[in-house]
Amino acid sequence: IPHIFAVGDVAEGRPQLTTSSTMAAKLLVKRLFGRSDTLMTYDCIPQAIYGPLEVAYVGYSEEEAQNEFGSVSVAAYHNYFRPLEWGYIESRPKDLCYVKLICQKEMLEEKVVGMYLMGPDASEILTGFIVCIKAGVTKKDIEKTLGVFPTKAHDILNIPYLTNEEPKVNEVEENQ
Repeated sequence: IPHIFAVGDVAEGRPQLTTSSTMAAKLLVKRLFGRSDTLMTYDCIPQAIYGPLEVAYVGYSEEEAQNEFGSVSVAAYHNYFRPLEWGYIESRPKDLCYVKLICQKEMLEEKVVGMYLMGPDASEILTGFIVCIKAGVTKKDIEKTLGVFPTKAHDILNIPYLTNEEPKVNEVEENQ
């Protein structure tokens, strides 16, 4: 029906998340009142699971990327990291915090199309990377980035292992 719009939970096939519903509503209002022609995109919506360790992710999973782009066009990298505030707590395992990048191979570049984090403040850290992912950041761009030291965000810039390689737990602190 013309001039009747739906956003959020009532929109069929759309995520039932507050952030995407709010953004869709804001963009609709701007379009209706002539200030924009921007449509909502649903390809890079972040999500988080809150608990003793946060899990936050955005974009494609490794499996979704392989289905979308083909297995040979996807590379996934991962590593463990150890937050600074855990440095002197011997009871904390070195392999508890985790980062994974999913990349689409394009020519000689590896464009980041998904990211997963598990650790303290994962959702806060991921927010900064979302802008980069939407802008087309590559794994090489991330590798060349000098992060603020010592922070968790800095620690996750080091993601050297393909997912078919097991990160070496005893190297977690040495890599940081």
